[in-house]
Amino acid sequence: MKIVLLILALIITPAIAADNPSIKEMLTVANLAGSCETMQKMVEVQKEIQLPDGVEFVTRFWQIRAADLGVTVGQLTNRCKDINKRYDQIQDELDAI
Repeated sequence: MKIVLLILALIITPAIAADNPSIKEMLTVANLAGSCETMQKMVEVQKEIQLPDGVEFVTRFWQIRAADLGVTVGQLTNRCKDINKRYDQIQDELDAI
């Protein structure tokens, strides 16, 4: 179920307008930003502690996630950047209230 939501959200999120985010959008963006952050942390942890075969695991994990979404790893990386940017925008909007 979460994978289906992630797929749908990654497809539709770039089209969501920046003004007046709905609660549904905020929850979706927060969920996706968390997923992207977890994946990024995998990369950071591997760089830091260099687990044996860790690079292969992280690489394969990203490839599988991207394939599940029907995108390349580069496209997934860009979508995560877009999601994080939107998350920051929503955070700024909420801070301004």
